[in-house]
Order: sequence, then C-alpha cells, then structure tokens
Amino acid sequence: TEIAVRKGCSEINVCPNYVAIKSGDFKTAKADLGAVYKAANNKLDVIVVPQVGLMTLEEIKTICDMCLEIGIHIVKTNSGLNLGKSEVEHVRYIKGQYGNKIDIEVSGGVRNLNQAKEFISAGADRLHSSTWKQVIGVEN
Repeated sequence: TEIAVRKGCSEINVCPNYVAIKSGDFKTAKADLGAVYKAANNKLDVIVVPQVGLMTLEEIKTICDMCLEIGIHIVKTNSGLNLGKSEVEHVRYIKGQYGNKIDIEVSGGVRNLNQAKEFISAGADRLHSSTWKQVIGVEN
C-alpha cells in the first residue's frame, strides 16, 4: 500500500482475509483490512474485493459492515480470477443493505449490454468487463 501511495496511485484493490472470514475470525479479517486502510493514509481509495461468488450473503454483509466501520466505502464484487461469478442478486443485496453508503464495482459476469443494464439497475456504480467491446456492441 505504501508503494502505491508513493507511486501516485489513486486506488488499490484488496481482498479480505478469506481464511479468517470462512473460519469466523472476523477480528483478524477486520484488522487486516484496517491496516491497509491506515497505510493508504487517505491518499488513495481502498477497494475491497469480497469475491461474492464464494461468500454467503451473511459473509458479504459482514465484510461490508467491516468496511464501513473502518472507513472503506467501495466494494468490487470479484477480482476477475474466475473465483465465483458476480450475480445481479449480489449487487441488489448490497445496495439494499447499504444504499449509497457503499459504491459497488461489478467485475465478473458483465458480458453483454443486457447484463450491464441489469447490474446498473440493481445498483452497480461501476462495471468492469474484459469483453467491453461486446458489451457496447463493437465487433472485434
């Protein structure tokens, strides 16, 4: 994180400690995220990537609660490493729980314009797609 700050980055993606979350050690998971947030020193946005396709709704809520308690206000649904798929229901759930308190970036599962529209309607604030040309209707 300190290197990202020194290099002038504007944001950093961080995955929570999945082992701690899955084992119920939320104190460790929160401390890990808090350390990244503290190192960012308000100089870059910290974006937490819960890998929603691997988490239960309760775990997603716990991660989002931790984020807000720490001061993090952006979550990205997936890292794009094929570790579970982002679903519209995940976005709808997070937006329903937190409203505008958390910005939602969707990654993984945005393959066409209809999917993009569904995610936006559900509350997504940003979309990431490796198939963006397909999404906007431009042929390769």
